[in-house]
Amino acid sequence: MRFEQRFLQNQKRMTNGEIIGGKDYDDIRYRIRYRLMMFIPLNKIKLEKHTWFISTFAEYFLSWGKGVTYHNFDQKRYFVGLGYQLNKPVVIQFGSMYQMLKKANGRLTENNVGMLLQVVYNFDLTRKE
Repeated sequence: MRFEQRFLQNQKRMTNGEIIGGKDYDDIRYRIRYRLMMFIPLNKIKLEKHTWFISTFAEYFLSWGKGVTYHNFDQKRYFVGLGYQLNKPVVIQFGSMYQMLKKANGRLTENNVGMLLQVVYNFDLTRKE
């Protein structure tokens, strides 16, 4: 779970379609993101060096603050892909992601499907003795 505080720039759309940005970032919004992730090893019992795996996650966003009119889950993401544990700190994942965005009016949604490539490096910050 992750808590985010975002500072957004006020913008206005003119009648000719031009977007004019304000100078201040006083539109403050808050968001909680919750992600449930699962890895299923394919060629080994557990995730270790040179392991292929299936990766999947579901992520939900709950927003609130001035300018947020729809206070339910306003964004959802689902991912399924294939991953490879190159070595202890490096993981590579590639797959398909679906994203649903709820528009500010609470009735319209935007649905996106795309490809996601992730390269993750996990830093080991533990003390070595």
